[in-house]
Amino acid sequence: MEIYTRTRKYDKEAIDRIQEKHRKEREEFDKKAEEDPTLVQGSSIQSDDSTFSPKSPRYASNSWEEDDSITSLPEYEEGPTYNPESPRGSPTLGEEGEHVGISDEEPEDPSAELIQLEDLDNKTVSQHRKAFVNWVNNVFYERIKDLNHDSPLKIYQTLVQQYLSYETPYRGLLVYHGLGTGKTATAISLAEGLRGQMRINTLLPASLETNFIGEIMGDKVKGKMGWGKDELNIDNNWSFVKISEIDDDFKDSYKLDGKVLRIIQNETVRAVKQYEDKELEKRAKSIRGFFIPDKNGTKYEDLEQEQQEFLKKELEYLIKTKYNFIHYNPFPKVKTDHIKTGDDDKDDAEEDEDLYLLDEEQKKKVLTNNMKIVKDLEKRLKYNKKNFNVDSPFYGECVVIDEVHNFVREILNPASKPSKVFYEWIVNAENVKLVFLSGTPVINKPSEIAVLYNMLKGLIKIYTFTIKSDLNVEDVIRRCNEVFYKNPSLIELFYVEKKMGKIVISFIQERTGFESLMDPNDKNEVVYTVQSKKEDFEHFNVFINEIYDGLHEIFDEEDIVPSKETYNDLSPRIKSGLLRGKHTIYDKELNIVFNRKQKLFDILEDDVLTDMTNNDNFMRYFFEGRDEIPEIKRILMKRMLMGLTSYYPIDRSSIVDMPIVVDPEYLPIGLENHKIVQKLNVVPCMMSQTQFEKYMEMWSKEKSIDALARMRGYDEDSPFHYHMRTRQSCNIVYLDDDFRTTKKTEDNKGLIEDMKAKAYQKILDDNSLGIDKDLKNLSPKMFQIMNNINKFMKDGKPTGKILFYSDFRSDGGSEAFELVLKSNGYQKFDTKDPQKEKGKRYTFITGSEGPEERSVSKEYFNDETNKHGEYIQIMIISSAGAEGISLTCVRQVHILEPFWNYVRIDQVLGRAIRMRSHTQLPKEDRNVEQYLYLSTLPRGDNLESVYKSLKADENHTWLIPEFTEENIKVELNKPEYKDFKEVLDSIIRVNVDTGGESADNHLFEIMERKYRVSLEINSVIKESSLDCIQHTRDDPELNDKCIRFSDKLSGEIAYFPGISAKVLENIDIVQLKAKYLYHIKPNVYVISASNDEGNNLFIYYEYLSTEEKEPDIRYIREKGRRLCDVYIDSMMILNYVDKEHPYNKRLGKEFSVYQEMYTLDDDVIDEYISQDEFPPLKQLLVKDSLKGYKLKYNVNDTFYYMGLDSILPDICIQRVYPYQLYIDDNYKIDNIPPRVIYNGELFINV
Repeated sequence: MEIYTRTRKYDKEAIDRIQEKHRKEREEFDKKAEEDPTLVQGSSIQSDDSTFSPKSPRYASNSWEEDDSITSLPEYEEGPTYNPESPRGSPTLGEEGEHVGISDEEPEDPSAELIQLEDLDNKTVSQHRKAFVNWVNNVFYERIKDLNHDSPLKIYQTLVQQYLSYETPYRGLLVYHGLGTGKTATAISLAEGLRGQMRINTLLPASLETNFIGEIMGDKVKGKMGWGKDELNIDNNWSFVKISEIDDDFKDSYKLDGKVLRIIQNETVRAVKQYEDKELEKRAKSIRGFFIPDKNGTKYEDLEQEQQEFLKKELEYLIKTKYNFIHYNPFPKVKTDHIKTGDDDKDDAEEDEDLYLLDEEQKKKVLTNNMKIVKDLEKRLKYNKKNFNVDSPFYGECVVIDEVHNFVREILNPASKPSKVFYEWIVNAENVKLVFLSGTPVINKPSEIAVLYNMLKGLIKIYTFTIKSDLNVEDVIRRCNEVFYKNPSLIELFYVEKKMGKIVISFIQERTGFESLMDPNDKNEVVYTVQSKKEDFEHFNVFINEIYDGLHEIFDEEDIVPSKETYNDLSPRIKSGLLRGKHTIYDKELNIVFNRKQKLFDILEDDVLTDMTNNDNFMRYFFEGRDEIPEIKRILMKRMLMGLTSYYPIDRSSIVDMPIVVDPEYLPIGLENHKIVQKLNVVPCMMSQTQFEKYMEMWSKEKSIDALARMRGYDEDSPFHYHMRTRQSCNIVYLDDDFRTTKKTEDNKGLIEDMKAKAYQKILDDNSLGIDKDLKNLSPKMFQIMNNINKFMKDGKPTGKILFYSDFRSDGGSEAFELVLKSNGYQKFDTKDPQKEKGKRYTFITGSEGPEERSVSKEYFNDETNKHGEYIQIMIISSAGAEGISLTCVRQVHILEPFWNYVRIDQVLGRAIRMRSHTQLPKEDRNVEQYLYLSTLPRGDNLESVYKSLKADENHTWLIPEFTEENIKVELNKPEYKDFKEVLDSIIRVNVDTGGESADNHLFEIMERKYRVSLEINSVIKESSLDCIQHTRDDPELNDKCIRFSDKLSGEIAYFPGISAKVLENIDIVQLKAKYLYHIKPNVYVISASNDEGNNLFIYYEYLSTEEKEPDIRYIREKGRRLCDVYIDSMMILNYVDKEHPYNKRLGKEFSVYQEMYTLDDDVIDEYISQDEFPPLKQLLVKDSLKGYKLKYNVNDTFYYMGLDSILPDICIQRVYPYQLYIDDNYKIDNIPPRVIYNGELFINV
């Protein structure tokens, strides 16, 4: 207990001070609240049974540091500097402030005076101000780099931690980080920094809880680092405290007592029963106390076995207590008006799909825990409504959502009612910190991002005043900035417009604890956010009074509606109604709502507020019937998303450990321009005659059902629309298919199962699915798969592992493929008694196996002794296995059919392509072939073309009479060919009716369309991310589109909630006209620029806008593609190249060509540039001027120069030179020792 007292002393003293101050504030607040209910709104004063959240001292600012690699454009006439490359010109940043690290000193007394507001070293910037981008890149990111020197966190993880720290005004962030980046660790590091001040809530699927706990606690056996702190991290020294020594301080600090001891003991006893030593159970029951961290204590590995198990269970309990896990899939059964624990909502059945991953004991725990969660949520919801006027149980708390894309999908699922309640709760929550984790933000519908970012931004409250005035909008904005922000203000943003001759000004209030202030010494008049000195309970009244005080300095009082007198005369009850969002209109002429509440993706156009979470609204507004977002809508969306995303593509230090994806060999006719075929082999499998006849039967039946569904207004994107049997017939058909065609009822289920079992047995007895029998007639797809698998067979033995996926588990998918495997000599792996001899085997991870069976299958499949598939060659998974498992050494992935969205396909591919997944194999074998199979109809819309299509069938699965081409129609009219002609007529009828699309083709086109749309949205998310400029430098095309603003636009706002694309230019007051802008027809523009090294620089842009007017320099990046940079001083041209440069294959995955380097000819200077003209690009990039290549080393993002002498076809060794040394030596290599690239690896010449 001595150790405990010593380590916790300062916490106890701080808590005493906090509680006393808290008590006094509460008493004062209660008195004022009785007089005016509006004081309750947004207050952070909490009752005595709530956690108080003291503010930590803010850190000191670092000096601004320059980045030598940044270029900036020179001055423009009639406008400020435009900086195409420079983060200084228009940085993009995220959302959390300034935090310089964790101090060992005792924290300041929370009642002590906050920092001086004039001390702008501690400033942040509102996300919707143009200065935000510059602040993020030139101030905040520099601090992050300083903080990250000695941290185990990566810089992108530290950024999230500090951006959402308690001392910043930012509410939430989507952590859109790629494979191997440690998204969970990022969330935990943030939560650990906040849990001393905020309650942590963790929303995730039930099946992911164990993994999340493991990330917090760590695993000493596996050598896995834990990200939890102190008593939550197993990598500590531990001292034991007896239950008899526990005092109240201990209970308060650790939440451990006698009742908890019994719980942990019981869990420990269950755990030790798995061991052979039966004495462990007895010793576990004798443990009468708890372990606490102590630097002089015992390491985990030195504890007795039962003590280790007890400690793990103790940590699991503490983590669950502090992280408050709430499971979705299944959601707790909640409703809007009250919370229920029953299960009578039949519509919610789909939510329980995740439970199959749990055993019966785990399922029981989940459902019991959900009932407890419901009661807790109800209690907190009632408290927050009463005390803070906030309709959410999450007031003043931190919410982490893992796999948030699945959470969002549930919200948009009409059957999932509880998810919508959680959605509204998160939107309504105030004074919260939100961190959402996802590598795939959009899964199915584009409007999913509207739901996601509505939650991150939260409910927006806007107060609008109208004024009779002759002033123009620009003058009003200038005067409002001067008046409102000369002193610290509770006004975060305002927006000015003119309607019917009146000035209309809308205001948004700052977040509790923060104010806005203009830096008087900043020539660009930037408005910063600083911590507030004002008491919380005065917040709203001060905000309204500040508005009136400012407006009175600019306008006559009698011209303002509502007037201050009108507002002051309102009763407390009416004011409370205003705060709750009861719409009130004071200006009847303009019919403007004074107190508007809206979400981020509510867009106000023509005085109508449209909800963009409705997918039809979203597509109609943002896409306008196209696959791409029009320029102005794209700019609008990027500004809406500013500061709400952290993007990091992949852990580059581990990229060399990724297996290579083998380039596709197939390029199906008609799919050449599809995006999906660029990533994997899309294999067309023309239907056999047997398959087509069965397919035709299903198609005819379903056509009438489909017509009825259309009359009822179905959604074609919904999975129920395209009927299962038609899709399954694309996979396989059965000669005896009564078990498929008989309608299933409760009474005949057993009979149908018997019919299927008999049919299966006959197939096995006849070996009809053998590759040399009828497989090609019954399933051309599986016939092709088996042929591809044979690439990894030698002398009948496996030489490579295979992953097979189907969305169907039974007779149309995985179950059918099992029959094929059995018919071709494969045996099922026995998880209960694993075979010890090598052989051709398969196993499953789907929804039909228990947790133990799945675990054994995965363990044996991934074992190093099975790296070539010696014991288990084929892993069969369904949707159950598509998310969450990692497989090793897979050489082929076969996806049997397309799905409704490409994300599912990508998830399957991701099971086989993992960081370090192929390290057991020789380097030359670390590659993966990817296949997706499409069942296609025979082509043609007339007898001749169909006949030719059938003749071209490589599998010869059609009974075709031999005709000469000129006699086809004549021969088909003969009576003896009547049956064959009817078959051809059927093919023509289906092709004409469907446009030649099979069920597979139709679904593939839906998937392709959604994929294109999701790529477009994902690119907007990336370009708007707060760290886009910093984290995409290796992708010049993306980096050039990162959101930026000129320095001299820093005083403007970038966006105001609700505004539409039509009025976006009202925000962009300062017009920028280039001093130098040269047009090369048809759509190339040259912009003059300069960089920090003093080089005169000209940038070629391909302008992609369809507008004919001269481009606005502000949008040249967003509407254009950067082609090349022309350096006048050094006479060099750097040409940006395609990602698929032909030399990349030779260089290997560690290197890629970044730019081509050309010398600038003197004639170009004399004939063009000296005359203020520029030649077309093809005159610059001539073969004789090519000097070499700028290469990017993907391992650590450094650059190298490679000359032309290193790329001759007969040379397999490339000499390269550090790029900066090459530049420093005036583009010469004579004095630089070369590095060597050999077999894709970098070697240093010693």
